[in-house]
Amino acid sequence: TSSLLYQGDFPDPLVKTGLELGLMITPSPAASLSLNFGLSSLATERFYNARVSYLEMNGHFRLFPYDRYTPFFSAGLGLITENLDNRFDFGSPIYPKAQVGGGVEILVNDNTGLRLSADYHYLFSDGLDLIEQGRFNDFYWKGNIGVNFYFGRKVEGQRKFGPDKDK
Repeated sequence: TSSLLYQGDFPDPLVKTGLELGLMITPSPAASLSLNFGLSSLATERFYNARVSYLEMNGHFRLFPYDRYTPFFSAGLGLITENLDNRFDFGSPIYPKAQVGGGVEILVNDNTGLRLSADYHYLFSDGLDLIEQGRFNDFYWKGNIGVNFYFGRKVEGQRKFGPDKDK
């Protein structure tokens, strides 16, 4: 799941939870690329409530790729749009954005990881909420809690974790 906290031209932002699906390709144990698609909402208490969808491409860097617990950093570019009529209505303007963030992944076993992250998303426009005022463009914060499933060959290194680590 992902939760968004709107930071635009309207006061009293709310946290709204949505859904995000992604595909990650890992060319090396420390570095990976991901493509994510999400559906959520950006809202305030009274004045603004928008269902949004977004598409992102990110690069990730793991600090301790061979350990069970690893902090990571990510950065990338994406697009966001408001869905007016239904969840898959992409007729509204599409806004480019950049994001940067970090988090931690805890590997449960060789193929499954639990992931917790927070990201800052900066839009290259102040028009998402249809109000252009102030010095800053619209932006939002995103928090993620998720599960990663790893397919393909097993990653092994100098400090492999698992039941036979101490042998």
